[in-house]
Amino acid sequence: MGYRVLFSYGIGLTDMAKSLSGSDTEISSAADNPAGLREKLIRFKPRSLALVGKRATKVCSQYRLGSSKIKYGSQSANFDDIEIYVLPSTSGLAKRFWDPLPWIEFGTFVSILRNQKL
Repeated sequence: MGYRVLFSYGIGLTDMAKSLSGSDTEISSAADNPAGLREKLIRFKPRSLALVGKRATKVCSQYRLGSSKIKYGSQSANFDDIEIYVLPSTSGLAKRFWDPLPWIEFGTFVSILRNQKL
């Protein structure tokens, strides 16, 4: 399934820091654009927002993502009825934090969306 197919399920892809890439410690907070993410959420009204890595989640924490202790998986809070998931990074640098269960949980949610579209 290509990434463009995700939009038909109400799921979009974007980056928190559009102008930089690298590990979390290499990306300056000045590159983050949470206001831009908020605008996209309002404009596109996705069914879900998956934040890969806790850094992106911390940047988004101003949008009521729950407690200050970030957990992987589905979040108790949402943003305008958009389901929010925090997923562990797939980067080899983050392998000590790897847990496939949040990805499986998110995959199940995407499958439900897909079945609703059929």
